[in-house]
Amino acid sequence: MGFTQEIFKRATIRGVADYLLYGIGLDEDDRDYEKRMDDVYHKFEKEVMEFDEDRSSILLDLANEFTSEAANVYTEIGLQAGILLMQDMARNIGKSSGEKKTDYQAMYVTLFKDVANALKYLHNSEDENSRKATEILENSQCMTEKIFIDSADAK
Repeated sequence: MGFTQEIFKRATIRGVADYLLYGIGLDEDDRDYEKRMDDVYHKFEKEVMEFDEDRSSILLDLANEFTSEAANVYTEIGLQAGILLMQDMARNIGKSSGEKKTDYQAMYVTLFKDVANALKYLHNSEDENSRKATEILENSQCMTEKIFIDSADAK
């Protein structure tokens, strides 16, 4: 759990800025998610077949189970880090009350679109954690959409 706490400590606007200014370079890989997953799985499968030619090998099953659990854990970490970044943004906005106003509508549209994209990936997952995350995000989308519409109607 120690590595996740370190991630959450760095989930600040300053942490992202430091990464952007001083971190490693951008990954130039332009393959889509599915292609990247397929490529690494086929590479792994090829290596397993050198040790065990059975396509229903326990190694393949365990690798799939490990991959699924890792995806769940990193999705949860990513969502939590995103929420921490949003909270840090809100704190920073509160500190700069005399400065230019933030475009909350643009923030809303961006976040809403990203949540919708994340939900597309979560919908394809069969595990219970993904279903729970999907339900939470969908409920949040509905409530956010209502707030957005109500605030537009009030103007």
